[in-house]
Amino acid sequence: MTEGDERWIARLTPPAGRDVAALLGMSLAVDVWERHVDSLVVAASAAQLAELERRGMAEVDRWATQGEYEAQVRNRAATGDGAEPGPAGAAKGGEQSDAI
Repeated sequence: MTEGDERWIARLTPPAGRDVAALLGMSLAVDVWERHVDSLVVAASAAQLAELERRGMAEVDRWATQGEYEAQVRNRAATGDGAEPGPAGAAKGGEQSDAI
């Protein structure tokens, strides 16, 4: 797998004036893992994420490679740590998530 093909878990935030529904209505070619009020958590290749940024379709916050993210989830499950994986502060208090 080349660097551009490596899959990442990332948060996509719509640009100013757009909403999550608009993101979902586009052909983004990403796997949507979670839908939040103001963002999506997706799995996509580095090349796909770079293209979304280049075209101004979404703000991209890369959390971890898919393998690293899944390891974080397994580790938290094994230790009983209820914190959500991703960067510090990724989970927003009181925000609802619709896992897809």
